[in-house]
Amino acid sequence: MKSLFLIFLFIIITSGFQSISINSNSDIVIISKFDQKHTFDLNEINQKQKFMNYNKLTPILINGNNKLISLAATNGWKGNGTEINPFIIENYNITGADENENALVQFFSMSLFVKLRNCYLKNGKWGVLISSAKNIIIENNVLINNQEPIFIIGESSNINITQNEIISNLENSDSYGGVSIHEAREVNIYKNNISQNVYGVQVLLSKDINIYENIVDKNRNHGIWVRGSSEIIINDNIITNHSNNAGIFISDLKDSGNINGSQKITIQNNTVYGNNYGIKSSILIGEEYGTKSSVLSELLISQNIIHDNWIGGLAQNCSNWNFLNNTVYNNERYAIQIIDINTSNVKYNTFITNRNHILKYSIDSDNDIVAVEEDLLISQISHFGIGHVNISQNFWSDHMSIDKDSDKIIDVKYIIEGTANNSDDTPLVEIPTTIKKPFLSKPTILFPTGFESIKENFLVNWTEAKIYPNGGEVKYSVYIGNEVNSYDVTLVTNWNKLNNNLLDASYDLDIASIDDEWYHIKVVAESNNGLKSEDTNDKAFSIGIDRQKDQLRGAFGGSIPGFSIFGVLGILIFVTVKKKKK
Repeated sequence: MKSLFLIFLFIIITSGFQSISINSNSDIVIISKFDQKHTFDLNEINQKQKFMNYNKLTPILINGNNKLISLAATNGWKGNGTEINPFIIENYNITGADENENALVQFFSMSLFVKLRNCYLKNGKWGVLISSAKNIIIENNVLINNQEPIFIIGESSNINITQNEIISNLENSDSYGGVSIHEAREVNIYKNNISQNVYGVQVLLSKDINIYENIVDKNRNHGIWVRGSSEIIINDNIITNHSNNAGIFISDLKDSGNINGSQKITIQNNTVYGNNYGIKSSILIGEEYGTKSSVLSELLISQNIIHDNWIGGLAQNCSNWNFLNNTVYNNERYAIQIIDINTSNVKYNTFITNRNHILKYSIDSDNDIVAVEEDLLISQISHFGIGHVNISQNFWSDHMSIDKDSDKIIDVKYIIEGTANNSDDTPLVEIPTTIKKPFLSKPTILFPTGFESIKENFLVNWTEAKIYPNGGEVKYSVYIGNEVNSYDVTLVTNWNKLNNNLLDASYDLDIASIDDEWYHIKVVAESNNGLKSEDTNDKAFSIGIDRQKDQLRGAFGGSIPGFSIFGVLGILIFVTVKKKKK
């Protein structure tokens, strides 16, 4: 890492700064705030308006305190460099020609207090580069299409980054992120919009970093990635739409042959949704060097809302990992996956409609509890491998609520899927977490789930959707859809409504007027106050089709599920062998 730092210094000091010619009629971008769902569309960037008071300027290089004092005198910057009266650099338009090889604003080897605010920084290799510097505030700027929008390196400290719009939209895989922190300490990142960068925020080999009240949205890789760092607080952020990666990822890092773990990480009060993994804690390098749980430890994940991710969370090769008081709902697969972790706790959480699991109980004539039906016996979380994890006093929406002794503990333990043979022996009757914003659980489709060959009328059924925390009336709409030559539900565009305003969690489907084809079902649940949730069956089912013949047809001319050219070869070999036997 030291060699990387020296390379950065060499490039910065020796390369100089080129003059940038900017058209006097160039526009300044005003970037709209996120809507209520915190989604962001880069097309909004094209809606440009002029900032008449912004001065067009070539890049600013501040190399030491004396250079800062000199530039302040030349440019008329307010302040004197003290904490109560910092130098103010403001209202500049600094636009690079085309991602030039320099920083648009660079602070190097300085300690006077300075604030950069209300500036528009575009097309730099670094929008703002802070190297071996401290006492800097980056406030209310727009940084767009910079390879590294804000890059902090070289034991910099006391840095505050607040209320900035940080949008790159670059496809450069070598970029680190919207805000990148390397070997720094005492950095606060708060109330920024960080969108459509390679990474949102990346923290490497750093200490005492606070990331709070940001919107981190639609970055190409992870939203927030902490690697080989300690004493990190990630609080009160909205982290969403990292569909191929994690909203928050805590991992190790190799540096100069050493494995650096991440310790003392607090992740609290965040809303994390629309990601592949919501919150992920897992080693990347340690295992190949024989180091596992020691590198990721003292992780507290508490009071977060984690919903509508592919998987809510992952804990792998950690110790002292604590998942407490979280509300986890409507994640497509598991609420959390636990693999080879030790001395850890999963307590006081609310788990609602994560994964398809229905387990029904009744009381027999002897007043004993018996299981009467099991459908898809899969728990909302899983635990595999070695290590001790205390899973207790959680609420499980898919667990029965029989409490004969009225102690608010369900009388039957909740079995956790996996080889660890774990269970929640004290599942709660009531929700233990505070739900500030009501939500509607997902109507999980039970039939058809996919690959069924249906030739007569059938009953579509799903789990009952519920309004949390206070309940209320829910109505359902049922849709059927297909896409020619495709069996991927994400490609279905022609959804046809079969019925709506249903109160029961089932619908009798008459196939008389439906063409013979492969289909998907979608169920949409909606409450009177506008809450909505939905589910689709991931795999297609057929209506009126001879499945065996259709698979043969698909092997040569389509992509029928579960069949390939290898299947065709297998059939041909089977037929040949049968003929020889005759």
